[in-house]
Amino acid sequence: MSYTMRPYRSRKDGSLEVDIQLTMPDGKYYRERKKSPVKSESGTKRWAEARQRQILELALRPKQSGEEVPKKKVPTLREFSERFMTKYARVENRPSEVAAKQSILDTHLLPRLGRKRLDEISDEDIAELKADLKTRGRKTRDGEEKGLSEKTINNVLTVLHRILRIGAEWKVIDRVGPRIRLLKTSQPPVRFYEEEDLDALVRTAGEVDERARLIVLLGADAGLRLGELTALEWPDVDLRRERINVEHAEWRGQVGTTKGRRFRTVPLTRRLADAIKAHRHLRGERVLCEDDGSPLGRNAVKRLMVPAQRRANLRATGAVHLLRHTFCTRLAARGVPARTIMELAGHRSLATTLRYMHVFKGAPEAAIKSLEQIGPLQASGEMLEKGPHESGSGRNH
Repeated sequence: MSYTMRPYRSRKDGSLEVDIQLTMPDGKYYRERKKSPVKSESGTKRWAEARQRQILELALRPKQSGEEVPKKKVPTLREFSERFMTKYARVENRPSEVAAKQSILDTHLLPRLGRKRLDEISDEDIAELKADLKTRGRKTRDGEEKGLSEKTINNVLTVLHRILRIGAEWKVIDRVGPRIRLLKTSQPPVRFYEEEDLDALVRTAGEVDERARLIVLLGADAGLRLGELTALEWPDVDLRRERINVEHAEWRGQVGTTKGRRFRTVPLTRRLADAIKAHRHLRGERVLCEDDGSPLGRNAVKRLMVPAQRRANLRATGAVHLLRHTFCTRLAARGVPARTIMELAGHRSLATTLRYMHVFKGAPEAAIKSLEQIGPLQASGEMLEKGPHESGSGRNH
């Protein structure tokens, strides 16, 4: 049982409103908000506690003629969203994921569906939401309305589905509600640095700052994400065994778990090990830090990367995720199994890893040439020579 008290609406006469929230004996959620019949805080507390007992007593005993049994009050999406963020999102998700969910709620869901009760959200509401987001999901710099991408719309739909699912699990609503179908999306091509471009970037980064070179190598030779490399601490580096343990990620000053909560150990290449040894310092726990020992933030990484990219005649965005793509692609080009790449990169899904398996330069040409290099007997062996019905098994394989 729980209740909260607050001033009744915006009146200044001292009236109090009581918000009672109960889990009924049948597991259903019940909520009631009423103006207190008394003005004092102590009197309101006694009235609220008595009202809670009355509600539970009415629910426990059989309904008699003329007796009112409290009906289950289903909250609106706006009312439930705060409970969802406090008790679910902030407990289950990383800080960046919490911020993303809150942004989706504030920007897209609450303005469109905030006044709807959870059990009122229908299939038609979902269809209208999709259509609206496709045409006017965000504003451009010119102030014009522009639709969101299919991937972003799916992110919005996923948050709504999760809210409805949690509402059903917590007995706020009787069922999840309408079926939410995600939009079909196409995978964009994987972008990465060719070997000559990567070599040039490693060289120019060293000319800018030793930290810039270390950032490039941590991305291209170890596959670290931006938050992972800024959170890397000296205890995570094992120079004797030449490996690093990737266990943490930083986001806006908050250090938490890695994406997907997948801890991993990555062996060091010779040049990365040498770069880390040359970079050893006692300014702080972080491997990458400012001159005063404070952690190197995302803006500082961009500040180091932009001049290095310009000197290498590459697109100067300051971003480092392209280095991670390069890491995965380089492994795939050298015939490393997808499962191994998945573990080294910390991917949650093998499907993510498979995107890198055939994107390297010359792969289609090499595949076709392989048909010319292998003869029919070599390719098929005894099975093709004898024919499928002559192999002795009596089966058609």
